Amino acid sequence: MLNLHLIFLPMALGALAVLTLCLYKGEICPGQRGRLHRWLPVIIVPIVVAAGSVWLALSSLLLVVLTLIPAILIGVFCSKVKVGKTRDEGPRRLLQVAMGSGVVAWLATLMITGGHLWALSVASFVVPGLSFAQALLLKARSRLQSFHRILPVAGVIGTMVMLVALLAEWSALANVDAHQTVIFATLAGLVAACLTWVSHLFRSNAATLSQLVVVNGAILVSLLAQLPLLS
Repeated sequence: MLNLHLIFLPMALGALAVLTLCLYKGEICPGQRGRLHRWLPVIIVPIVVAAGSVWLALSSLLLVVLTLIPAILIGVFCSKVKVGKTRDEGPRRLLQVAMGSGVVAWLATLMITGGHLWALSVASFVVPGLSFAQALLLKARSRLQSFHRILPVAGVIGTMVMLVALLAEWSALANVDAHQTVIFATLAGLVAACLTWVSHLFRSNAATLSQLVVVNGAILVSLLAQLPLLS
């Protein structure tokens, strides 16, 4: 689990940013708001995984607590809102503080353990963060179709930028030939994820949950394979 926080924490923060934007800037009906409230706690899961990774990597109780603060604030927010039809926006300040404290925890752990993995970690905010958010929107049966068009395009652009950063990292490896299998597998996984992610746009169909499960899985496996390689 070492260094998993460099992927899972920014992924959770990216998803939190998107869902907060949907809740407070999107034109949603009471039913959609309640369903988003119901699925928002899922973001706590990768945060807890990140906290466990921080403990194994650094054995720092302070950083573990700092990492868990966003999860606690999300939990408090969800305890104060309804999961049925509701127009109550709830205490949005809690989500804003959760986002801010999460960024502080992320930067703190990145400075201590990240090293040259900062590019991979920053990309995790965009690529798996957006795909995770879209999966939650689909699970909540969100009708914000503009998000389902924008998120895949933004994710593909983010993946392209991430690949440029990875190519720079790979070129600096001492024995790149020994890692060709992992490198090619990562490239194949990310390309497959991108094609799957935007496939519904070419067919003029709606995105599906199974589609996003495949996308999330391919992205996470590809990124996690890079941790031992670039550490």
